[in-house]
Amino acid sequence: MKLTNKSAALLLTVVAAGSLSVNAFALEDGTYSGSAQGLESTVTVDLTVEGGAITDVAVDVSGETAGVGAEIGDDVIAQILEAQGSGIDGVAGATITSDAV
Repeated sequence: MKLTNKSAALLLTVVAAGSLSVNAFALEDGTYSGSAQGLESTVTVDLTVEGGAITDVAVDVSGETAGVGAEIGDDVIAQILEAQGSGIDGVAGATITSDAV
């Protein structure tokens, strides 16, 4: 299944809502964005896909609870890169923010 950047953004939004895994689809090279509601703010994830692999991830959790959800960005980025998709464990203590990613 080929996805346009627009449809991939929609897919990432669905993924962020916890309904699907990015691993279920092969993404075209490009940059994709998705967002979902965290505990206190909208959490945004930007992915870069090159050669069919996720090569870069940016996660904005800056509006989440200081010392908890706002601190998980680096952890979930590493998990997404390792999993090459959204099938991650998240971070204990920041469940709602992790689920938004």
